[in-house]
Amino acid sequence: MGIISKKRILFLISILVLMAILWFSSPLWLARIGKCLFVNETLQPVDIIIVLSGDDEGYRLRHAFSLYRKGYSKKILLSGGTNLWEETGIDLMERYLVQLGVDREDILSEKSSESTVENALFSRKILEDRGLKSATVVTSPPHTRRVSMIFKKAFSPNIKVFVCGNPEAFQVEGWWRNPSYRRMVLREYFQIGWYLLIGD
Repeated sequence: MGIISKKRILFLISILVLMAILWFSSPLWLARIGKCLFVNETLQPVDIIIVLSGDDEGYRLRHAFSLYRKGYSKKILLSGGTNLWEETGIDLMERYLVQLGVDREDILSEKSSESTVENALFSRKILEDRGLKSATVVTSPPHTRRVSMIFKKAFSPNIKVFVCGNPEAFQVEGWWRNPSYRRMVLREYFQIGWYLLIGD
């Protein structure tokens, strides 16, 4: 019994030590978990900026407009099929860009896609029809990893693609304390796993 008791005590101590290590180091590995979702590539001038719908706060649009204003591209493609009563989210995004100062002639749109994979496939068709050879895709920071995987596969080898997110839309440090951020991170890891297994 004495030997068993000592083993149990050592086991319990080991568990407590492990829990303490995980607890005190949690900000480090939790931050790393969040950062693993981020793709922030060095941007170059491209033929078109692609903005994915699904951002109710407007971070993606404002970031795309910033790139447009800085001369990274002269065209913006809005991609997504979210319906809002008699309008689509793309209609509202287009009006917002015009209000910001983008020429309406510089805005293209596709309103049929219902997933990130469809965003990529339908956008590629538009770019191919217009002979465009490069694009920067703007989305939310936690979405950039999956977007990079999907778009680079769909656009290869004829269209060069960069991916970026508005850093103001997501704070890496302490993301686990924010319920909205937690849902975003968990959803993205699930969606990445689903894409790798199912391809959709």
